[in-house]
Amino acid sequence: MEKITVQNRHVWIGNHSHHGFILFDENNQIGVNSEKVRLYRLKEQKSQIFVKKILRQNLLNITKTQISLVEKEIDTYGKKFVKKRVTHCFECKQDLNSVDFSICFSCGWIECDCGACGCEYQNFE
Repeated sequence: MEKITVQNRHVWIGNHSHHGFILFDENNQIGVNSEKVRLYRLKEQKSQIFVKKILRQNLLNITKTQISLVEKEIDTYGKKFVKKRVTHCFECKQDLNSVDFSICFSCGWIECDCGACGCEYQNFE
């Protein structure tokens, strides 16, 4: 993994054989036990918790050229932390935030793991 700076904070970027480009941010590890790690998946634009031991087995080498190919996604990550949104799912009541969960491109709401977002909210009544 390579150390980079995003929004004046140091994070680490890596390339995973199954999940693609991932970011490690020390500030995003609250509530994660020592055997696991929360990483931000650039392609999906959301975080996921991984088992460290398994994760390390699937990391690939990364080059500066590869990092430059995902600069836009890295910038999106930085902006998410500056304007972090926190809420809960209207359907299942799970706590949500704009860093760990994806944003729906249609309605702009945070998408829950249960599949709910603002697109379904109008029909929720």
